[in-house]
This record gives sequence, C-alpha cells and structure tokens, in this order.
Amino acid sequence: LPAGASRSPRPVAAAPGTRPAPALTKRLSRGTTNLLDRALWLLLHRCDLWAGIDGEVHDMLAGQAPPYDQLFGGFERILLDHGSLTCAAFLQELRSLVGPGTGLEVLARISALHDPDPAMDFGRELRLVVDRMRLQAVEDELRQLFESGILSTDSQDRGRQLMAMQARLKAQFAVA
Repeated sequence: LPAGASRSPRPVAAAPGTRPAPALTKRLSRGTTNLLDRALWLLLHRCDLWAGIDGEVHDMLAGQAPPYDQLFGGFERILLDHGSLTCAAFLQELRSLVGPGTGLEVLARISALHDPDPAMDFGRELRLVVDRMRLQAVEDELRQLFESGILSTDSQDRGRQLMAMQARLKAQFAVA
C-alpha cells in the first residue's frame, strides 16, 4: 500500500455454506492512491489481464463503492466494445463514461502515476493487489464482528473462518 493510502472496504467471498460478507460501506479516500487505483492502473496498462482473472475477482471489483463500481464496469464494457486499447485511449473512454465527479478524480490520480517498468510482472502485481484487497476485507469484517460484541455460535464460527482466511492470506504474502 503506498504511503498515505487509505484502506477501502472490499467484499469478502464467503466460503461455501457460510453467511455472506456484510454490505460495503461507502468510505473512500480522496487525493491519495489506493489498492483500487492500483488495480485499475495495472489493468489499463495490461488490459489482457482482465480475461485471466476469475469471476470472483470480476465481481469483487465491480462490487466496489462508487465510483469504482462504475470504473471497473466501464473498463469491462470498453474492453468488450473496442478490444485492447492503449492506456491513454482507455482513460479517455472511461472519462467519457463517468462524467463529472469523483470518477474523474480517480482517473486524474491514475493518469498522474508513473509509467510502469517494462520488466514488471503485471499478472503477479495484480494478484498481489487483489490478495491485499481480500485481506483488508477479511480484516474489516473481523473488526465489525468484534466491535458488534455478538457472541453467538454463528458469529464465533464466522470469526474462526475469518481468522483462518486472514492467516492463509498473510502466509501467501510471506512467500510472495
């Protein structure tokens, strides 16, 4: 996570047979890049990565709070309508879709980011960003669960599931 970046809420894919994650809250950073900005920046530079990510990740990105829901949805629509475009062309198409408001602020932040290192492994970077988003979502849900003070068997089971997911994601970062 870049210095000064804030954490945005992310949905957590529940394991089969568990209750779904709580609804997204609407807190977003203004003026600083975040993981969603990074994911969009990576995809804009390597739009072919979109075809390689699974449906869960598509849903996670499209299910973000505004304006990210519109930006990732627009990204997919542009890709389907026009195929691969340059980063500049994608940004222009997205600008025309989102209109005035916070979506344009996000696109301005992304436009100001440096050009990528040609030797960078974009696929690996995107996987790391997605895994960080998953970890943040797990940590957000754990925090909400603990702050609720509910001690039911179901909430205790969910807490154990979340802690196991948290440990698994942290272990992945240790080897990455």
